[in-house]
Amino acid sequence: MIYSYQVCYREHSSKRLKHYLVTNTYESAKWHVDDYNAHPPNGIQATWFVVPVTSKTKHKWLWRRCPF
Repeated sequence: MIYSYQVCYREHSSKRLKHYLVTNTYESAKWHVDDYNAHPPNGIQATWFVVPVTSKTKHKWLWRRCPF
Protein backbone atom coordinates (compact mmCIF):
# COMPACT_ATOMS: atom_id res chain seq x y z
CA MET A 1 0.00 0.00 0.00
CA ILE A 2 1.24 3.48 -0.86
CA TYR A 3 0.46 6.12 1.78
CA SER A 4 2.03 9.19 0.13
CA TYR A 5 4.84 10.31 -2.16
CA GLN A 6 7.98 12.21 -1.37
CA VAL A 7 9.96 14.37 -3.75
CA CYS A 8 13.70 13.86 -3.34
CA TYR A 9 16.77 15.08 -5.14
CA ARG A 10 20.33 13.94 -5.65
CA GLU A 11 23.00 16.54 -6.23
CA HIS A 12 25.34 15.69 -9.07
CA SER A 13 28.32 15.16 -6.78
CA SER A 14 26.48 13.04 -4.21
CA LYS A 15 25.16 9.48 -3.94
CA ARG A 16 22.50 10.21 -1.30
CA LEU A 17 18.90 11.22 -1.87
CA LYS A 18 17.75 14.28 0.06
CA HIS A 19 14.11 14.66 1.05
CA TYR A 20 12.46 17.89 -0.20
CA LEU A 21 8.66 17.57 0.25
CA VAL A 22 5.74 15.16 0.73
CA THR A 23 2.48 15.00 -1.22
CA ASN A 24 -0.58 12.77 -1.12
CA THR A 25 -0.90 12.17 -4.87
CA TYR A 26 1.47 10.96 -7.55
CA GLU A 27 0.23 13.64 -9.95
CA SER A 28 1.21 16.38 -7.51
CA ALA A 29 4.63 14.84 -6.89
CA LYS A 30 5.22 14.45 -10.64
CA TRP A 31 4.20 18.08 -11.23
CA HIS A 32 6.72 19.25 -8.61
CA VAL A 33 9.50 17.13 -10.14
CA ASP A 34 8.80 18.49 -13.62
CA ASP A 35 8.72 22.06 -12.30
CA TYR A 36 11.94 21.63 -10.30
CA ASN A 37 13.72 20.16 -13.33
CA ALA A 38 12.70 23.21 -15.37
CA HIS A 39 13.24 25.81 -12.62
CA PRO A 40 15.49 24.53 -9.79
CA PRO A 41 14.54 25.99 -6.39
CA ASN A 42 17.29 27.97 -4.66
CA GLY A 43 19.69 27.12 -7.46
CA ILE A 44 19.85 23.42 -6.56
CA GLN A 45 21.43 21.67 -9.55
CA ALA A 46 20.25 18.11 -9.08
CA THR A 47 18.27 15.16 -10.41
CA TRP A 48 14.75 14.98 -8.94
CA PHE A 49 12.82 11.80 -8.06
CA VAL A 50 9.36 10.71 -6.90
CA VAL A 51 9.65 8.08 -4.16
CA PRO A 52 6.54 6.28 -2.88
CA VAL A 53 6.11 5.96 0.89
CA THR A 54 4.97 2.41 1.63
CA SER A 55 5.39 2.33 5.40
CA LYS A 56 2.72 3.79 7.66
CA THR A 57 5.37 4.63 10.27
CA LYS A 58 7.45 6.57 7.75
CA HIS A 59 4.31 8.29 6.45
CA LYS A 60 3.46 9.54 9.95
CA TRP A 61 7.07 10.59 10.56
CA LEU A 62 7.23 12.60 7.30
CA TRP A 63 3.94 14.40 8.06
CA ARG A 64 4.76 15.14 11.73
CA ARG A 65 5.59 18.82 11.12
CA CYS A 66 2.78 19.53 8.66
CA PRO A 67 1.16 22.87 9.63
CA PHE A 68 -2.35 21.84 8.47
